[in-house]
Amino acid sequence: MPTLAIFGAHAMDAEVMAGAIAHDLNLRGWDTWLIHLTRGERGKGAHKSVEYAKQLEGEMENSAAKLRSRYMWMGYNAGEIPEGEAGALDIGQVLKKIEPDVIITHWKGSYHPRHVQTHENVVKGLKDMTDKLHKTPNLYFGENMEDLEGFFPTAYYDVSESYAAWIEALNCYEMFRESSNFPYRDFYVSNSISRGVESGFKYSKALMLPRVRIADLRQNLSLCAPNY
Repeated sequence: MPTLAIFGAHAMDAEVMAGAIAHDLNLRGWDTWLIHLTRGERGKGAHKSVEYAKQLEGEMENSAAKLRSRYMWMGYNAGEIPEGEAGALDIGQVLKKIEPDVIITHWKGSYHPRHVQTHENVVKGLKDMTDKLHKTPNLYFGENMEDLEGFFPTAYYDVSESYAAWIEALNCYEMFRESSNFPYRDFYVSNSISRGVESGFKYSKALMLPRVRIADLRQNLSLCAPNY
């Protein structure tokens, strides 16, 4: 069974980037995972963080159920994602457990430090684990309203059949329904429509492929060169 793993820095990040894709792929026989590095419990201030953390755990579970997906919280508290080797090692252990065919995570062009850390940990964790996995996953970066610097769509996924379930899943989160700081609902509803217009679908999600280094490109071209 093919497997999708979506890594988000906080609860709801995985869902907004690719929850609709997860639902659609699950309908087509995929095993799909929403992986939250933190719960993001500092969103309501330190004095409410413990109470809000428990709320977010329930919201993660309910949202995943709506998307027909499995979910995991990696155990980090808000603001405490490890960097460097430690963070990459933890990601590598998850990859070894799940063995995904496709990975979607944050693009690095973010003003949020934890989003950048998640991007770096996933990229390095995948690189370090490549020789230890039974298959090499394809890596994509999802579109997040906090990660738009330098984000350029290179692929679109038609989520028209899963759009309603996706919105229902996002509504499990109080921060999606009621946020006054960020217009989450307005952005992601309008974004899925505008990306649909660009790609010829009713609703779609944009993805970005990793940039290929010249050395990698030469290697790929040599592997694909015709034998005259």
